[in-house]
Amino acid sequence: MVVHCSAGIGRTGVFLCVDVVFCAIVKNCSFNIMDIVAQMREQRSGMVQTKEQYHFCYDIALKVLRKLLTLD
Repeated sequence: MVVHCSAGIGRTGVFLCVDVVFCAIVKNCSFNIMDIVAQMREQRSGMVQTKEQYHFCYDIALKVLRKLLTLD
């Protein structure tokens, strides 16, 4: 997959983090968003640049998990 925003680290990092989270949810695996972002930053510094972007990663994961719980 190729994903790129203007600098390739802020919104791109959010998109990639959320994709990793979604894959973990689909595979019923545990995940830690802080660890995901840390691993991405080892490969490219600055991934997920702002606290709002970081918060969004948590927020969307929570919304998806809540939605899945209501489907059961």
